[in-house]
Amino acid sequence: MKKLFLLLAIIPLFTNAQDSKTKKTNKNISVGLSFSPNYNYRTLINKDDNPFSEPTVTSRDKNEIGKLGFSTGATVNIKLSKKFEFQTGLYYSDKGYETNKVALNLPSTGPNVPTHYMAKYQMHYLDIPLKLNYISGQGRLKFIAGAGFSANFFLNANTKSTIFYGDGREENRGTESLTSDFKKFNISALASIGLEYKLKENIFLRAEPTFQYGFKTVDEPRGGIAEHLWNVGLNVGVHLRLK
Repeated sequence: MKKLFLLLAIIPLFTNAQDSKTKKTNKNISVGLSFSPNYNYRTLINKDDNPFSEPTVTSRDKNEIGKLGFSTGATVNIKLSKKFEFQTGLYYSDKGYETNKVALNLPSTGPNVPTHYMAKYQMHYLDIPLKLNYISGQGRLKFIAGAGFSANFFLNANTKSTIFYGDGREENRGTESLTSDFKKFNISALASIGLEYKLKENIFLRAEPTFQYGFKTVDEPRGGIAEHLWNVGLNVGVHLRLK
């Protein structure tokens, strides 16, 4: 009987200790939702230093420009210490680039002959960031900087084009799927710097300018020209620290 009373006395102490440990662990974890408007573009590299590829690179750099896109998704932050945090999550990203109004320079002319075209190339990915953040400051407002990598899983790609005719007409060709042999997986370097503001005890906001650069080419290099996607953006998110 004494052993039974002793056991009943120990169980609440053990349970309280476990609850305390769980609460302490939960306070080190926060989840959030983020959205980032991005400026997207690409870098062309003549991998073989082929002189016959240089005119293509020069022409594309002249005619192609960056495009606006975005990334949005859920974030999980795990506090490692007072000043360091591991961040991951799952994001949907719209990347790519577009062209200027490019002259076709066809040999024939006339009201029904195309004279120029414009195109927008969109590539969609699922991104999983793996980032280490450094957090510094006292009070509600803190400084945050981070660096790491992002795993990029290709979903699909398409192009939207507009044709301009000699009589001033414009013809929108709509959305067409791109058939290029896109790589299904890529890895990007990821860096950010910004501010964190605590709204309540367990709710905080973050605003972070970001930069991302793809290590691998978008697809198999054509004509020895490698294409690497990159973007800069402003990631804004609201986060909830678990109790």
